[in-house]
Amino acid sequence: MRVGPMSVGANPGPVCYQRGGKRPTVTDANLILGRLNPNYLLGGRMKVYPLPSKKALIKQICGKTNLGLVEAAAGIVQIVNATMAKILRIVSTERGHDPRCFVLNAFGGAGPMHACALAEELHISDIVVPPHPGLLSALGLLTADLRHSLSRAVMMTAHDVKSSTIKAFFTRLQATGRQALKSQGIQPHAIKFQQLLDMRYAGQGYELTVPLTSSSRSEAFEKAIARFHDRHEAIYGYAAREESVELVNARLVAIGIVAKPKLAKQKLQGTTPPTNALLTKRQVYFEKEKDYDECPVYRRECLKPGNVVYGPAVIEQYDSTTIVYPGWDSRVDGYGNLLITSIGAGMIDA
Repeated sequence: MRVGPMSVGANPGPVCYQRGGKRPTVTDANLILGRLNPNYLLGGRMKVYPLPSKKALIKQICGKTNLGLVEAAAGIVQIVNATMAKILRIVSTERGHDPRCFVLNAFGGAGPMHACALAEELHISDIVVPPHPGLLSALGLLTADLRHSLSRAVMMTAHDVKSSTIKAFFTRLQATGRQALKSQGIQPHAIKFQQLLDMRYAGQGYELTVPLTSSSRSEAFEKAIARFHDRHEAIYGYAAREESVELVNARLVAIGIVAKPKLAKQKLQGTTPPTNALLTKRQVYFEKEKDYDECPVYRRECLKPGNVVYGPAVIEQYDSTTIVYPGWDSRVDGYGNLLITSIGAGMIDA
């Protein structure tokens, strides 16, 4: 089987939407596996239909692969998880970062459904699901700082570059960036600049970008060269410190600081969720068990800070569904985040 890279989008959408979609999707597979509530999408405002999803999988997948319905649905989820895990490795391991040292931030409407599987694949022990994961991108759009990325080609060896030359490059770039932010209503006191240099070893066809703390002192440029060697070693496993280094581009990020909302922290309550938080119980399929488990289903809006939900479990809300896998616990922190932790790894402090 092959999943993606094309998406059916929201219209016509997955087969279960009954809006004309004919090809089974990851959403259809999650519905068949019990991970989605057919009666509670968008807080109960949107109904989806499992039967058309089953018919589509049987016709287009099972009939061509000799797989059973559940096996085919589970295969779709495993394939898309493997694809996402590959992408996470590209942005972590292949950049010299150990994913085990990071917390996985699960957002989007479907992200929290797949988070535990991805964390297990990458040996990540902690997951954070923000209060409204399906709306996180919109929140980020409204609160993100304005950024303009500017660059100037240099193409000189580090030995031939003078600090005054670098300073002149950045002075011109800053004037351009300042004017761009001013035209967007950013006040002078809210403007900041980040100076970067693209460097490579002589003869290489690719560059690495390193920060330049100051363009006015020659020792700052020497520190940037040292950072380049260190980063090259971290990413590629070696550093040719005696080789000539080329300065390819001077880059400037002009940042306009946007005021951020203040998040209110609530007092932690007991670990046991209130009775009105438990919505129902549902059979949910998990890959490792290769079977369905009866899982409690909780309304997220009814969970209180300090409440703990033990996996396997499902936590539903208007804009997303979170699947807490067996072997994982989920706790609500003081800001309303779900802190999902692999059992044995310890809880994250609120």
